[in-house]
Amino acid sequence: MQVQAYGIFWFKDAAQYHEYKTIFTDSVVLAVSFSDWLKDANKIVKRFESQGATIVKAYAEPSEFVAWCSSNGKTVNAEGRMAFANSKAHEYLVSKQ
Repeated sequence: MQVQAYGIFWFKDAAQYHEYKTIFTDSVVLAVSFSDWLKDANKIVKRFESQGATIVKAYAEPSEFVAWCSSNGKTVNAEGRMAFANSKAHEYLVSKQ
């Protein structure tokens, strides 16, 4: 059986969420508040988990994320968030082999 894991970029708290919103080039697409974002993100997690998928919450400090984007040719926006989260999911799967 093949294990699937999905990475989701995750914020540790409201302060970090707002800090990230100041550096993302597409912050206008994000929920206004952390609580709104968290409510939506938890719905996504539940939907994927109900389908048997593993969710990897990809945490990073803003400086770490910006450096990762720079070294991986990604922009500091949704593209970068998805790529970063997917890389964390991949690392998780590799560690389980």
